[in-house]
Amino acid sequence: MKLPPIPHTVHGAVGGWVGGMAVVCGGEPAPFAMTSLCFAYSPDEGAWLDAPSLKIGRSMSSAAVIDGAMLITGGYNEEYFSTALTELWIPALGGLDTPWVESDPLPKTRSDHCSVVMADASGLSVIVTGNYPETNNVNSAEASKLVVGEDGTFSWSSLPDMSLDRNEHGCSLVSTNGKLEVLVAGGPDTGASEVFDPVSIYWRKAATMTHTDFGPSMAVVEGVPTVMGGYELEATPRNQDRVQQYNAEENKWELLEKKLEAGRSHAATIPVPKSLFQCA
Repeated sequence: MKLPPIPHTVHGAVGGWVGGMAVVCGGEPAPFAMTSLCFAYSPDEGAWLDAPSLKIGRSMSSAAVIDGAMLITGGYNEEYFSTALTELWIPALGGLDTPWVESDPLPKTRSDHCSVVMADASGLSVIVTGNYPETNNVNSAEASKLVVGEDGTFSWSSLPDMSLDRNEHGCSLVSTNGKLEVLVAGGPDTGASEVFDPVSIYWRKAATMTHTDFGPSMAVVEGVPTVMGGYELEATPRNQDRVQQYNAEENKWELLEKKLEAGRSHAATIPVPKSLFQCA
């Protein structure tokens, strides 16, 4: 299904399905030119609408939709330095007239990271992985957990490091033997993947993709973790159109015949309700 283009070109934006709309924020319309603009695609109107702008222009941040609210964390600011800023948008309060509000910051600056929302008996949480090595003392293998309290408060805690340093990688939920876990895949010059078990608080290695994948898009599609596009340095062209899916039962990646209409990397991926979109 083809949608109208976003009002401007963008690289390194973030997005989420919130308030019945696909919302895209930030990114770089031109290299190193961060924007604070947000746009919301309305299926009812079949068009992109202006949404409230972020507090600052930023790119390569990470987004998570938590119980009807969109949370954006970190990223590069307009001076191209990593930030710890977090912003929250709750469209139920006033639709497109609702402003973004600053929320509890990350424990440290972070960019090129990835976020996955988990829900269990203890409530909602966000698993955040990776970081760009802006300085030599940055731990790019770090993983963190954000717990959302019943009163809406945020609490950050550290998790065990991943086995590899990662930034600009993909992440999603994965169901393993009926248990929800977190799958991360790709990153600079790697096709390696690994799985985080939130019960045992442990990372384990998973199958390696058939290609290295830098800056891929990743989401659960029809219940299956799916990696789309990405950048491959030694390939021609470098921006890829391939689609890969992870088979958790067999612990293997499968390259699909279906491809993206165009090669792309560092794109925003937004899972949407299938019932609202007439897909072929």
